[in-house]
Amino acid sequence: MRPDPDPRRHWRRSRIAITLILLVWATLTFGVAWYAPVLDWNFFGWRFSFYMSAQGTPLACLALVALYAWYARRLDRRCGYDDEDPS
Repeated sequence: MRPDPDPRRHWRRSRIAITLILLVWATLTFGVAWYAPVLDWNFFGWRFSFYMSAQGTPLACLALVALYAWYARRLDRRCGYDDEDPS
């Protein structure tokens, strides 16, 4: 695939990805805290709200970071901004 060196397209796609990931992060972080009383069912012997705040949300945020790193590297390669020197 031939690189597309349009910096505006690269930045627009980066902003869309950042916006989507921030929306998911905010939903995970504030949604669990907001709906904690509703999430009062047991999950492996713990209340689900406690489990999500202690285990699930940090793991999901780590997955978001990995997802963004993968997507940004793919986008950089596609747009010709790869910083690896093949020689």
